[in-house]
Amino acid sequence: MPNVTVINVLTENNTNAVGDSNKNKPKDIAKRRKSSESSNSSDEESSWTRYIILASTLLCQASLMANINAFNFTILCMPGTSHLDEETLSMNQTMYVTGFTRSDKTLIYSAVAIGSLLAVVPISLLISKSGCRKVFFACGLLSAIATCCIPFVATDNLMLFLVMRFLQGAAFASCMPTAGAATASWAPIIQHGLFISTFTTFPILGSVIAMPVSGILCTSPLGWKAVYFLLTGITLFVFGVWVILFRDYPEDHKLVNKSELLRISHGKNLSDCSKSDEKDPVPYGRIVLTPSILGVCFAAGLPVFLQLLVKIFGGLSSDLLRCMSETTKLRIFNTISMWVSGAFLLSLAFVNQGEGLYGMILITLATMLQGFNGAGFNKCATLVSRQHSHFVLAIIQFLWCIAMLISPIMITALLPTGSASEWHVVFIVHTAILFLCNEVFCCLATAKPAPWTDSSITHFSRKNTPIFIS
Repeated sequence: MPNVTVINVLTENNTNAVGDSNKNKPKDIAKRRKSSESSNSSDEESSWTRYIILASTLLCQASLMANINAFNFTILCMPGTSHLDEETLSMNQTMYVTGFTRSDKTLIYSAVAIGSLLAVVPISLLISKSGCRKVFFACGLLSAIATCCIPFVATDNLMLFLVMRFLQGAAFASCMPTAGAATASWAPIIQHGLFISTFTTFPILGSVIAMPVSGILCTSPLGWKAVYFLLTGITLFVFGVWVILFRDYPEDHKLVNKSELLRISHGKNLSDCSKSDEKDPVPYGRIVLTPSILGVCFAAGLPVFLQLLVKIFGGLSSDLLRCMSETTKLRIFNTISMWVSGAFLLSLAFVNQGEGLYGMILITLATMLQGFNGAGFNKCATLVSRQHSHFVLAIIQFLWCIAMLISPIMITALLPTGSASEWHVVFIVHTAILFLCNEVFCCLATAKPAPWTDSSITHFSRKNTPIFIS
C-alpha cells in the first residue's frame, strides 16, 4: 500500500474531525520527521523499533521487581537483626527459618507495599507532566541506590532497612504507569494486547532473575550481600540502555521510519502517539467514574513461567482473532483468567492432606490461566483510556499495593493455625470473589475509546460515559 495514499487519508480524516481551526488542526505525524530524513526504499518497510522499546522496558520493570524479590530468597541466609548465632542458622529448623522475627518480616514486607501505595499517584502525575522517560529512569536510579544500601543496613539497623525497602516500593510504583504510557505511545491499536500482556509479565520475569542469582550467590563464598550488589549493577545497566533507546513519542525516535510511524499511529488521535505544544490534561474524575474503568478495577484488585507463556499467547491470540468483536474477546479472555482459574482454586478446597501432587497441579493451572488477564482487563484498560493509560494502570498498581499490604495481615487473621480446614475456607471465598468480579467486569467492559480521550468522538458507549458529569 503506497505511503502517500495513507498519509493523505490520515490528514484528511484529522482535518474533518476538528474543523478548520488553525490552532487545533492536527499535523500529519509522518511529515513531522526531520527534513534530512531520506525517503528512500528503506522507509517502505516497517522497522522494528517498537519491539526494542517493548523488550528494553520489560527488562527495566523486571529489574525493579527482582530488587524487591531478592529479600524473599536471601532471607534464608541473612543473619537478620535478631542476631541468632551461626549454629542456629545453620540448623535451618522450622522454628528458626531466618534471622528475622515474625514481626520484623511483616514490617519488611509491608514497607514495600506502603512505599508503592504512597508513590503510585504522584508518579502517575509526574508522568503526565514530565513524560515517562525522565520519571521511569529516576525510579530506576532510586531502586538501584536503595538495593545497593541494603547489605550495609539490613543486619544492623532495622529502621534503615525499612527505609530502603520503602524506597524500593516507591520505585516499583512506576512499573504499571510506565506500561500504560509505553503502550499508548508505542503500540498500534491492533497490538495493544501483545504489548500490555508482555509488560505485565515483569513480576514473573523479576522472580526468574532474582531466584537463580540469590540461590547461586547465597551458597557461594561471596555470600548474600553479593546478590544485592549484582542486582544493583544489572539495574543500572538495563536502565542505562533503556534511557538511550526510549523516547516518549515515536516521532522523536531516529530509528522509527515513516512506515512504522504510520502503523503505530493508525486509528489513534494525535495526542495518543505524538508530542503536542499543549498537552491535554488528564481527566482524573471522569476516568474513575467511567463504568468500563470501574470494571477494570474490580477485575484487577483481587486476583511462574507458565503464566508468562500464557500472557504472551493470550495477548497475541487476542490481537489476531478477527471472528468476534474486541469487547467479546475481552470478556472471553477475562472469564478464562478468573472463572476457569477460580474453578481450579475451588478444587483445591477438596484436596486431602497427603495429596500434595494434586494440589501442586491445581495451583499451577490456576496461576497459569490467570495469565489471560493480559488480554482481559489489562487490555481493556488501554483500549478505553488510550493516551491516559498510565493513570488507569496506576490505579491497577494501587490496588496491587493494597493487596500486598493487607495480605500479611489477612494471613495472620484467617490462618491462625494454617490447618487444612482454614485453607479450604480461603479457597472457597477467593473463588467466589473471582466469579463476582468477573461478572462485574463483563457487564461493564467495552473496547471503545472513552469520550475523554478525544473530543471529536460523538458516538460513544454508555459504559465509557462517566457516571456523574459536572
